[in-house]
Amino acid sequence: MESSTSSKTRTKTQKGKPSEDILPGNVLNCRRIKDGNFHLAKIIQKRNLIGGGVGDFEYYVNYIDLNRRNDEWVKFERFDLKSLKPDIEPVEPEELAGVRTVECIELRRHEIKTWYSSPIPLEFEDCRRLHVCEFCFTFKNSRSQLKKHKKDCQIRDPPGHEIYRDGNLSVFQIDGATNTEYCDNLSYLAKMFLDIKGNLGRTENKMFYVLIVHDDLGYDMVAYFSKVKLVMESYNVSRILTLPPYQRRGYGTFLIGLAHEVAKWEKVKMGGVKSQLSDLALSCYRKYWNRVLLRVLKQHKGGPLSILDLSEKTAIYPEDVTVTLKQLNLLELDRDNRRYNVITDAASLARHDIYSTETEIVDFPDYTKNLDSYFDPSPAFDAAKMITWLHPQTEEEED
Repeated sequence: MESSTSSKTRTKTQKGKPSEDILPGNVLNCRRIKDGNFHLAKIIQKRNLIGGGVGDFEYYVNYIDLNRRNDEWVKFERFDLKSLKPDIEPVEPEELAGVRTVECIELRRHEIKTWYSSPIPLEFEDCRRLHVCEFCFTFKNSRSQLKKHKKDCQIRDPPGHEIYRDGNLSVFQIDGATNTEYCDNLSYLAKMFLDIKGNLGRTENKMFYVLIVHDDLGYDMVAYFSKVKLVMESYNVSRILTLPPYQRRGYGTFLIGLAHEVAKWEKVKMGGVKSQLSDLALSCYRKYWNRVLLRVLKQHKGGPLSILDLSEKTAIYPEDVTVTLKQLNLLELDRDNRRYNVITDAASLARHDIYSTETEIVDFPDYTKNLDSYFDPSPAFDAAKMITWLHPQTEEEED
């Protein structure tokens, strides 16, 4: 990485070379390919351009007004030099740590551009295209290495216990203590699409729930969530991710329903998430809360319901119940303005369809190349499809 205390210009004699030196810490407008617009961006790092000549670089930019998953490596011609600010800002260590070295992964029949950096093993830090085994999530530097690995790979199903099956959907419960390498690799892979602060934590202390979709040639891992084993706090999810090729198809909402069912089995009174949700995960949770609360309200016969009543029936935090009902305009203050009353009349509920309730549409990069696939959208979680609770939880310290 190059650094300097001021912006300086330089002259290039070779045709097509930049006449101005862009350095880490510079701030200027950069054109995004996705929307064609210029956005103010900070240069975090620069490196030699593969296949380029002497003095050819590409630059890692952080778009100041966009989510970090939009950060990317760009070429010089995408900058608006007229917008270059005179002062160079310091590049903080956490900004450098967020630079993506792996730009793309190949996972079975998908090429997926990554969103965030991941603390992958050192041998892959300089690998820009990472090849991933769909069975064990082992990483390889090249397609030929992966092909050789898959000939020897003994895994053909996720390790652990199959606890749910419905048509071509299956969910496996995997103990991080007994399948550490598999869960470590899954965590590294997930970090490429989750904006997780700090380290990933010990997989030995967690249970993983992996959702796969079967087809004629095998299966795809489409989503997963993890949770810390037997903790006293009332949350049922530590991390949750749907891989980009399968987002907006209902798999995240499906897993949230499963997580609440797991929480009920473990007699966790209310379920939530351990960490602050990403905008994509929050969108899934809002959709789930909408559907569950509307279903309960539409099926309710009898007297008035309180927020605590709904929380106990659904295992959703009272705060989340309140926010959701406010968004649905199903709360009203009583006359003394001391508490909320839940609106349960048929006319008000009729305005809402359980399966078409509007939720926030979150913009994310169109970074997935689907080579071929079609899966049934919006699968509904059905507790009756649970096979059995096979693996007892063991008490571990929280990470």
